[in-house]
Amino acid sequence: MKEYIDKIAISILKQKRHKGGIRPAELCDLIIAKFRQQRKEISRNDVLSRIYFLTRNHPDEVYNPEWGILRYTGFRKEDWREEPEDKQKITEDEFYDPFAQWLLQAGKCTRAVALGGNSLSDKWGTPDVVGIWKPIPGTILKDAMELVTAEVKTEKKANNLLPAFGQACAYKLFSQYVYLVIPKQAEEDVLTRIEGLCIINGIGLVVFDNERKSNPEFEQRVAPPKQEPVLFYHDRILRELAVNEKTKELFQ
Repeated sequence: MKEYIDKIAISILKQKRHKGGIRPAELCDLIIAKFRQQRKEISRNDVLSRIYFLTRNHPDEVYNPEWGILRYTGFRKEDWREEPEDKQKITEDEFYDPFAQWLLQAGKCTRAVALGGNSLSDKWGTPDVVGIWKPIPGTILKDAMELVTAEVKTEKKANNLLPAFGQACAYKLFSQYVYLVIPKQAEEDVLTRIEGLCIINGIGLVVFDNERKSNPEFEQRVAPPKQEPVLFYHDRILRELAVNEKTKELFQ
């Protein structure tokens, strides 16, 4: 029975939908469900005890990519798979304009432009996309101008996405709304963690297809709440945007 539990566990880990790894509790549930499909009963404690020793009993097939995650070793090779040399690489800045257009079409702002690079003098970085929302002419109630900023990243690995999240956090100093825009091709565990961080820290999360620049299919997973920036930094960056060649059209 012990060997049979191991066999089922490894067969589950080999499934493509679990290529990013799986947590022990979830794996346990799947194994028990498999037994029930076969009209067999199995103790949850018996299953968990076998799962606990999977990496030790089957080191050639199961490993821990990080604490609390089990993964089939065959998927480890995909982490190092190189892009074909003849494949044209899509650069990150090619998604700036499409996301600016998405912001406009989704009604998130009244004007938006691609920025990126080191266009601003601010030491905390330059947003990849900047938009503003200002009252529509003719409206009776006039709210103050609001700034929308976004950090766009085409990399899929956690060690690239976490710095991007940190950069988005920095934009909260001067923005009412902040977005982090990352590939939907990232591993589900990474997406889930980033999503949780965005919810806790008040940052919007949008995922997209980083292999299709003509139609990235932007999808909002977390809506950014409106927040009050630090007025000193908000005013300073608005003044700089108003004279920057790439962004002064926002104020026309």
